[in-house]
Order: sequence, then structure tokens, then C-alpha cells
Amino acid sequence: MTDTPLRAFWWQNPEFSNLGDAINQNVLEYASRRKVERAPAWSADMIAIGSILDNPVIGKAFTKGRGKRIWVWGSGAMDSVQPHWLKKLNVAAVRGALTASMLDADTATSVLGDPGLLAPRIWKTSTTKTHKVGLIPHHSQLKSEWVERFLAQVTGSILIDVTNPDFAEVFQQIAGSEIIFSSSLHGLIFADAWHVPNFRINAGRLHRGGDTKFRDYYSGVLRPENTPLGIDNFVWLNSFDFDQNYFNYFKALDLVSDRLEHAFPEKLKQTSAV
Repeated sequence: MTDTPLRAFWWQNPEFSNLGDAINQNVLEYASRRKVERAPAWSADMIAIGSILDNPVIGKAFTKGRGKRIWVWGSGAMDSVQPHWLKKLNVAAVRGALTASMLDADTATSVLGDPGLLAPRIWKTSTTKTHKVGLIPHHSQLKSEWVERFLAQVTGSILIDVTNPDFAEVFQQIAGSEIIFSSSLHGLIFADAWHVPNFRINAGRLHRGGDTKFRDYYSGVLRPENTPLGIDNFVWLNSFDFDQNYFNYFKALDLVSDRLEHAFPEKLKQTSAV
């Protein structure tokens, strides 16, 4: 067994934990069978979960003299602007077809999907449904007026906080929901991972790229695109009905997860059995 930690770069806010990014450590430890530590782009071995492929911090590392290539496993781009450092990456998998379209023959991959889908292979949850509706706002919207209004207007709804550092509790809340509404991409991804019907709420612009990261993820799991819900009124959700056939893509998610797990670079795995 190698004692050297796998060094990975992911987005991090020093003031709070954001589940969609912080989960990198757990998922990478599962896939590599190594200890994982967060590292700056200058010295990282890998980037994985998150819209980080086109993060300018990575480009700056290469501009300042980083020579070693960075492995990419399931990362996505924030928008469709092709970064100049793509040829300096070893690509095992990317989040979706929009990100894949940015690659050329030297970096192309056919493995698509977000490694956050592997979460149920790490955290085991009860299958019992404990509440009707789970609301997962983007971390920047937790204290928004619309969130408070949603919880007041939708009967049986609970707030699922992606900044809660108790990941097991968050995943149990997701698994315990009959339906999920989310303005967070990883809220939708984790709901998909537990096969909980889920719908996107568009509560305004989150960052550059607009809908790109959502469309990118959808393309990677063959999820049909649909119009996100607005935030004007939530009362009607108490009688919300949907076509279960929309979620037929759930049937292929285990295959997506298998392909992602098998695509993890062998060079970065634990070198021998414990």
C-alpha cells in the first residue's frame, strides 16, 4: 500500500463546507483506495467533481511553470469557452457531452458522468420515506426569501442544507424524500444517485455559464432537458403531478457509475493490497 496521499484540487470556501465540492475527498478515497488531501492546482495530481475544468487557477498554474499534467476524472466546465490548458490534461472522464466537446483528439474521452453519483456506494441510507418534499437550495441561496416562502407554502417540506458537514445526515434526508426540488446542480445529482424524482428550480443567475453545467450533466446521464421551475409561487406544488416516465434514465445510472469507477486512472490507485 502506498503511504503517499493522492493530491486533488477542488473548489473550497474557507467559511463553510459545500457538499458538492467537499465530497471529492470521500469519493476519491473510495475510487483510489488511498488517502486524499486537497492541494493547490500547482501541485495537484487530479481534478474531479465540480465545474472546475476551466477554472483559471489551473491555467495560472501552467502559466507559472507547472510541467506535470493533471488527471481529470468527471470534472465539468462552467461555460463553453475552451481554456488554453486542455492539452496539458490527462482525461479519464468528464461530466457531460458539453465538456467533452471542448476536448480534442489528444484529450478525448467517451466516459461521461459526475462521480457524485457514486455517493450511495459510500454512504448507506434507509429506504424509508420520512417526508414528502426535500428542498435543496444552492449554498448561496440558503437564506433567500424564496426558500423561506417555499417551506411555508409546500406542505411536508424540509430544508436540506448542502453546507451541513454531516454528509450522512444530508444523504439520509435526500433518500428519505419522496421528491426533491433543487436550485443546486449537486442537489439534483445526489437525488438522481438515490433515484429520488427531482426537479430544478431556477432562482436566478448563480455564476458564469448560466445553464451550461446543468445541460452538461443532463447530457452525461441522458436526462431529458426540461424547463426549470420559477419561484413566483409554490402553493401549486402541493398538488404537483409529474410523468414518471421522465425518470426512465434512472435505469442506466448504475451503468454510468460503473463506467466512472472503472475509468479511474490505474496509475493513481493504491499500488498493492493492504
